[in-house]
Amino acid sequence: RPIETDAPFVDVALGAAKAWHDGSLADAAAVIRASGYEPLEPRLWAVVEGLSKDLPEADKDGAVWAEMLRNKSGIVGAVHSAEAAAKAAAVEDAKPKPTPGTLFESSTAGDGRLFEDPNSLFGREGN
Repeated sequence: RPIETDAPFVDVALGAAKAWHDGSLADAAAVIRASGYEPLEPRLWAVVEGLSKDLPEADKDGAVWAEMLRNKSGIVGAVHSAEAAAKAAAVEDAKPKPTPGTLFESSTAGDGRLFEDPNSLFGREGN
């Protein structure tokens, strides 16, 4: 099930671990980002550390927890990068979009056409 904002830390940790196991660091970061918690939230990382305690790295779950702890800075960086990208996209979407014209409608002089005869190679034939 998807992680909701302000979900319990254990749910976020378990969701991030599953995303890490099934996908990648970016997937684990997306789960943490979806929770709405600061990615450096000490209580979240205490839960991750607690869940990893006494599990050998040879255990598949232990390996996931150990990898997450080793890559904590990468996960945090991925969350921050995703947030920055979302903010930049929102700013870009808020900008007014120019309306495209055609080559023959835009010009720097005269009646608004680049060429007098748009079907002519040089535009001035037939004068």
